[in-house]
Order: sequence, then structure tokens, then C-alpha cells
Amino acid sequence: MPWFGYYSDMKVCSIFSSLFFLGATTVFSQNSELVQRAVRNPASVQTKDYTDITKEDKDARMEWWRDGKFGVFIHFGIYAVPAGEYKGKVPHPCAEWIMNFAHIPAAEYREYARQLTLSRFNADRWVKAIADAGAKYIVITTKHHDGFSMFDSALTPYNIKKATPYGRDFLKEIADACKKHGVRFGTYYSVLEWDNPALGSIPANDKAKYLPFMKGQLAELIGRYGTDILWFDGEWEGWWKDEDGREIYNYLRTLKPGIIINNRITKARQGMQGMSKKDVFGADFGTPEQEVPDQGLPGVDWESCITMNRSWGYSRKDENWKSTDVLIHQLIDTVSKGGNYLLNIGPRPDGTIPEASLERLEQMGRWMKKNGSALYGTRPAPFKKMPWGRATRKGDTCYFFIYDRPDDQTVLVPFAGTGTVTVKALDGNMVLPSKQTDRGLLVNVGQLKCDDTLPVVFTITGRGTVIDGAAPGKNGSFALDADSAELFGGLKIQESPATGQLVGAAEKREKNIGFWTSEQGKAEWTLNVPSKGIYHVDVTFACNKGTEGSRVVIAAGDVSLDWVVPSTGSWRTYRTAFVGRLALPAGKTVLRMSVAAKPSEGVANVREVNLRPVPAID
Repeated sequence: MPWFGYYSDMKVCSIFSSLFFLGATTVFSQNSELVQRAVRNPASVQTKDYTDITKEDKDARMEWWRDGKFGVFIHFGIYAVPAGEYKGKVPHPCAEWIMNFAHIPAAEYREYARQLTLSRFNADRWVKAIADAGAKYIVITTKHHDGFSMFDSALTPYNIKKATPYGRDFLKEIADACKKHGVRFGTYYSVLEWDNPALGSIPANDKAKYLPFMKGQLAELIGRYGTDILWFDGEWEGWWKDEDGREIYNYLRTLKPGIIINNRITKARQGMQGMSKKDVFGADFGTPEQEVPDQGLPGVDWESCITMNRSWGYSRKDENWKSTDVLIHQLIDTVSKGGNYLLNIGPRPDGTIPEASLERLEQMGRWMKKNGSALYGTRPAPFKKMPWGRATRKGDTCYFFIYDRPDDQTVLVPFAGTGTVTVKALDGNMVLPSKQTDRGLLVNVGQLKCDDTLPVVFTITGRGTVIDGAAPGKNGSFALDADSAELFGGLKIQESPATGQLVGAAEKREKNIGFWTSEQGKAEWTLNVPSKGIYHVDVTFACNKGTEGSRVVIAAGDVSLDWVVPSTGSWRTYRTAFVGRLALPAGKTVLRMSVAAKPSEGVANVREVNLRPVPAID
């Protein structure tokens, strides 16, 4: 029988007897007696309590990560062999979950290891492509949910060196290439396992046996490969307790005090948005998945991990690739809100990266060479969402990214300068014409070089004050889009094709306020109204048939109007409706949209609220 069949049938007294059986040795790149001892006997490590993290400690460890902004996730394992397909079917969009969703028996699944050839793998090419894209760090899967180790672990022969034709330590080659190209090295490790031949059990059945195994492997990742990040996953399993996560966090910080660890090590994460629950230890950073939080997460370190297509692991049938401009917009959006962006690639079993991924990395790299300084080392600018773009800040300089260049080539920055203010193009350092008005600084961006649909960047250097609130357009109207709203009560921004049809990632996309399923939901816009007056209120919205009838209140100060939402036929069929008139006072005003009655599952998807001034009658 195969080696793993024999090994899984053994009576294993302890993980350390299996070490003797394997005759394996571990060569450490870091000469640390403590780490070496942790692999042999994790219980001998006397841990310290690091869960009461001081600001000074966290700032020192997180500085390089906060400045780096852009990382690349690599999902690579034996799941790349079936590539998302089993017996002619695709059981789930995420190929790395195929063992679970296709119900593949463990013995059969293990055979895929023999087809993970890496026959065309070149670590230097991988990391160079990532570095050239402008990424400052990687996070690579070392053990996913299937239990297969992508490194030469002394604790199990079910690993890439011993169980695949490649026969070498893949992870060491990646770690060495990262050092060569100046890319920080991070590793992903799944808490849960569906199969573990070395132990003859899975954690859900025998956590007491699994924890020493897990600790030993984590010590290997620190000692042998020098990982700077440990990115955990799978913490949703019921057998994994919050105290287990705290124990592992303290253990890792004891072995390497400077290591950075995500919040999935404990029970902190709330759903896919990745925000940590209150009063639960959330380790070092939050982990939104497949989304950028609408308002960011002020005062919290966080990182949005996002796929290029739908799957994390390689899927031969997944051609739903996001365009480069979408990826760059996501990167800017994330950084402008104070987060990091972790973009995923899923290599093939022969060790090559799909051409579509390489093409996007190369295009992002070209853009980053010109504009990366507007992202690296920056923090969120003191401006709320602007209808034409986003902003970041570094010292007295703010960087402005133009998503949608207005037809008149003029953008309004809600800023009143004091003293000398300089406005320049980032690429080429050309001074741009600008004019201070009572509504803000008008900047003529007509001379900025345009690179297809990719954002262009200009800078404003100087001091001044932010003019809070949206200003009216030249015709006096306020066009309040979904993306510029402050959202509460579970509302989120959705992004969908402008036509309402799922036709491809490159099509122009529109955003709307969605997930309005609770009476606590509300949206707010802050306005700068030049003078009091009456405004027509139009709403562009969609409402599914059978869910109409919600009573929405649109208010500004003490005045309000009611609107009963009709059906438009579906959640993707948008129309614009006049909903009434509203008197707005002069000065800063908050326009609020809330719900007074919700008779069905949802209220509406709202794309825009438009306020048109009613001409005064003499």
C-alpha cells in the first residue's frame, strides 16, 4: 500500500515517536535553541502573555506592514491538480475546497500529491513578478484545510518534498527568493484539517494530539523559513476555542516577538467582513474577505484579501477575471481607507502562474512604478469620499486619485488652503492650474497624462482646512451617489454591471446601497448648501417584485418627506423617481434616508439621490 496508507494505519503513541520513525531532521536558518526545542517538544516552551498589546509594541511590529500596503496571496496545494473539477463537475467556485464539497475520500485525494509535479516551477520568477508588480510582501499557503503541508515538515511525510515528484523544499525556495528581491515573507496556516495521515485523526476528533503537531509545524515555519506573518484560517470550527487561539498567539510571540498574526487565530472575526468583535482579542489585524469595508475600520489595522477571479486555488474553468483597472481601484480604495490590499493568485500544478494573473501583475507594476509613492507609507487623508476619486496623505502632502475625470477637466477638492499651496502632477511633477473658491480648491487636470482607464494622480502640498460636506454642481444640484454615503445598520455598498447583466469584469460598473434588510439601516450625506431653498428630490433605485411597500423617510434637520417604495421588477432593474420636495437650510446639512416601515425582506437598492433646486418665484 502507499506510504500514507501504512502510516495512517499505525498506532501513533505521540507525535514525537513519529518524528523518530521518520528519521527527519530540521535545519534552521535562525540559530534559535528555543525554536528548535519548540519543534521537538512544544510543551517545554514557557510562553509569555502578549495579548495585552501596548501601542508601542504594536506600532514597532506593524510599521513595515502598514507602510507596505500591497501584498500578494498565493494559494497553492494539491488541490491545484483537480483544478476545481471532480468527475466532470465543478462542485464549488473555490477550487481549494474541492475535497470537502466533492466528498472525495481521503485516500483518493492523497493521490493528487503524485501529480503535483512543479515541473516548470521557478521561485525566482514567481517572486520577481510579484516584486515587479509593486507588492511588498507575500502570504503563501503552507497547510490548507486539506491537511497537506507545502513545506518539508519533520512532523509528517504528507508534504511537498516527500510526497510529490518535485522532491524539494518548495517553501524554502520561495523564502530565499523573497530575501533576494526584498519582499517580506508570510505564511498561511489553516487551523482545521480534513485529513492528517501523520496523526491518524483530524483535530475535530483529537485536539489533544493535534495541538502539539500544530505548534511544532508553526515553530518550523518560524525557525526554518523565517516567516514574518502568520495568517490563520479555519477558526470557525466548533472544536477550536478562543483560548486555543490566545495560547497559539502567545506561543508564537514567545518564539518570535516581532511576528505579525491575523485575527483568525481567535474567535474574533465577525463574518466575511473580517471585523473583530468587541471584547474579543483580535490579534494584530482584521481580515475582510472579498470586500473593502465601506467606511474602512478607523483605528484598526486591517487587510482586504481579494481574488483575481472567483477561486483562491487554481481552477481551470474559472475565467471570470477582474480587469486591471478594477484591481487598481480596489487597491486605491483599500489604502485610502487605511487598509492593506492582499491580492490572490492560484498557480497550476506544474508550478506556473496563469497568464491572466501574470498579465494583471505586470500591468499593475507599470502603474505602480509611476504612482506607488502615493500609496506606500501613506495614511488616510482627512477627506471623505469624493465623487471623482480618493485621497491618501503623507505629511503635508495629499495624493488625489482621479477615477472619473469630469468632462470639463476640473475637479473640486473640499480644501481651503492657508499660506502657500502647491498643486502638481505626480508623474512628471508639472504644476497644475488651481483656484481657491468658497466651495473648495478647483484644480484643472486636463494636462494629466491618461493611461487608458487607469487612475491618474496629482498632489496638493500645504496646510489648510477641510471643507466638510458635498458641494453643489454648477447647476446648483446635488448628485449624491451611493459611494459617498455614510452607511449604518448593516447597509453595504454593492458593485454590479451598469446594465444589470453579468457580462464580464471589464464592463463599466455601478455602485448601489444594498443589504437594506433591517429597520435600523440608514444612509447619510453631509451637504454644504450655499443658501436655503426648496429642492426636488429624485431617487434612482431598484426594488424586487413582491418586496415593495417600505416607507422611507428622507430628512434634513427638522424637515422630512415620506416615500413609499414601489417595485421596479427586480433588484437589478433601476429607475429614477421623483419622491417629493424638501426645504434645505443654508450651511452644513445632513441628509438622512431611513426606513419607518419595512413590510418585506428588503427596502431597496439605492444608486443615487439627486437634489434639484426649485427656482425662486419673485
